[in-house]
Amino acid sequence: MIERIDEILCINCGLCENICPSDVLRRDDKNIHIAYPDDCCSCMECLSICPMDAVILNGKIPRKFDSRLRWEQIKEGLSRQRENSKI
Repeated sequence: MIERIDEILCINCGLCENICPSDVLRRDDKNIHIAYPDDCCSCMECLSICPMDAVILNGKIPRKFDSRLRWEQIKEGLSRQRENSKI
């Protein structure tokens, strides 16, 4: 289960929010937060997609994943971030 989002490492890209199948994470103007911790299904998708290793599970920071495996999702999340920052 997700323990917390490291506010220092998090760049608020929204990739974890977009990929979460249980809709646990929420993004506001300043950061990502865990809105529904009890709904976490421990799939670890948020851990694997985070480019900054900001998602912390039980106090552990996971190793980085190979971003080439999910490049389309990463590009989509970053383009959404750009669009939102223009508003």
